[in-house]
Amino acid sequence: MTKVKNTVTEESINENKVSEEQKVEEKEVNGKVNIEDIPKPAPPKVTKAVDEDENTEFTLTTSLEMFEVKDDIRVRDALFTARDKHFLNDEHTLCIFFARGKIDNWCAYIAKQDEDRKWRLYAPTDKYYFERIFYVAYNQDKAYPNRKESAYTKLFNEILHISEIMYFDPKSIDIKICNEIDRIVAMYGEENETYATMLNLALYEIYYGMVAEENKDGTILGRKIKILGLHDMLIKKKAIQNACDCNRNVSVGMIKNECNNLGFSWLSANEQEDEFGFGTCEFSDMFN
Repeated sequence: MTKVKNTVTEESINENKVSEEQKVEEKEVNGKVNIEDIPKPAPPKVTKAVDEDENTEFTLTTSLEMFEVKDDIRVRDALFTARDKHFLNDEHTLCIFFARGKIDNWCAYIAKQDEDRKWRLYAPTDKYYFERIFYVAYNQDKAYPNRKESAYTKLFNEILHISEIMYFDPKSIDIKICNEIDRIVAMYGEENETYATMLNLALYEIYYGMVAEENKDGTILGRKIKILGLHDMLIKKKAIQNACDCNRNVSVGMIKNECNNLGFSWLSANEQEDEFGFGTCEFSDMFN
């Protein structure tokens, strides 16, 4: 098959440039410039978590090893001052707990015992467990695209439920909520063991992260910060790092209004104390 040769020369390009410039000059002289001739700015690029393509695969970019704490003094202090420790497996070789971090006493650490029975300490960022939440929703949605409720919405609602029942004791780790997380993990594990493994760490990190937010001095938003980021990722389909950073440099008032508009209108622990004079109540009250 004969290929069509490119007959555009440098001279013809220059001629076209000159003619276009003459047209613009003529219009400016006559005082009439057609608004259609003014180049329009390109629309802003929307960054998504992943391209919506059947052949696209979502790849994790983080691993637990990336967040290992290598400072021996910090490791020792964290292990000796650990509180609210909760084991994440039957072998008791993986656990999560609070201890002193770089900023305050509410850093959620993951501790893992290796084959030599040495405990290694990890301090994952939001991106680590946001990625795993998205991985489960993305792959489940690809496997069952025709479900009435999308996998993204379903998983977000499960996390939202955890946040809502935290209302009764938002500043402490509650074993009843841990049991609720275990139920969710087991439910996803019936479909895929990988989902269970990822959600086991991710959901506990989210729960401990929300408790940490409620314990920050003077906080107004509390755990809404985490929920809004997860909403941006799972519902709005924003890029994961953007969802993690969605509340930076944004006023508390704006974030609170957005949360209220989305229906996340529960009170933080500090707001409960200001309005009702108490910060916690019994979890069992929800069922009375």
